[in-house]
Amino acid sequence: MTGSADTVLTGTRSARSRPPSNGARSPRAALPLAAVAAAFTLAQLLLVRPGMGLGWDEAVYVSQVGARAPAAYFSAPRARGISLLVAPVAAWSSSTVLLRCYLATLSGLALYVALRTWRGLFPPRVLTLAAALLASLWVTLFYGLQAMPNYWVAMGALVTVGS
Repeated sequence: MTGSADTVLTGTRSARSRPPSNGARSPRAALPLAAVAAAFTLAQLLLVRPGMGLGWDEAVYVSQVGARAPAAYFSAPRARGISLLVAPVAAWSSSTVLLRCYLATLSGLALYVALRTWRGLFPPRVLTLAAALLASLWVTLFYGLQAMPNYWVAMGALVTVGS
């Protein structure tokens, strides 16, 4: 009966029921994760050209809040949140470089915050490794500074599951 699937384990606690260690809550424990997020931001700016023009989908999102051109047709399956995300820059500037630098900074911050929500479940070194692995993916590097919902949906899912 010990090896069967019906065996009940006594005296065990799930990872969620354990209180997080003091080391996971200390400001010093967050430094490696912050360093990976900063490196991710810099890698985006170095590997994906910030001067790259806007794609059609990006132009649709940015045109919703930009004051220099009429808004493009915004169809039903589009994400309203992306227009709100780019609004602080797109409302007063038409610079693509500025917009991409802004999005790269926000995506680095989002990576930090998304993995920081997991600090009660995993030790800081595991979160740092997870951040480094996620930040090294080409799709993450490319879409982090794009005005597209791909990266932001992934970060939202990561925060939601980790909360």
